[in-house]
Amino acid sequence: MCGCQTWAEEGTALLETAAGQGHAYAMLRLAQIHYARKEPEQALAWNTKAAEAGLPGAMYNLGGTLECDQGMLDYPAAAEWYRRAAAAGHASSAFNLRTMYYVGRGGAALDSRACHVIIHNLVQSLDY
Repeated sequence: MCGCQTWAEEGTALLETAAGQGHAYAMLRLAQIHYARKEPEQALAWNTKAAEAGLPGAMYNLGGTLECDQGMLDYPAAAEWYRRAAAAGHASSAFNLRTMYYVGRGGAALDSRACHVIIHNLVQSLDY
């Protein structure tokens, strides 16, 4: 085994320890590692934990998985994760949420909230 493989295993073990202690960024990084290893169940589990811990990037990733992954399609849940990420200032989530509503995947019950989040984030992004 090459030294790089050993380092990668040690690094993953350290991330697992940190994630087990509640470190959200470690959870997100583990999700990315499992995704790269083509281990979707583990990737989804870690990404969900990171999203639930409040990381907007993880919320965005989870929304994307639930919107686009053929084995996990759940448009209402995807819209909710995008909404939560957008409310936390994640601009790409606001765009994706708007797109979901535009193509009819967002659900009528969230329309006014989605519009509010999108407008709020656009105003916040203006650099005056």
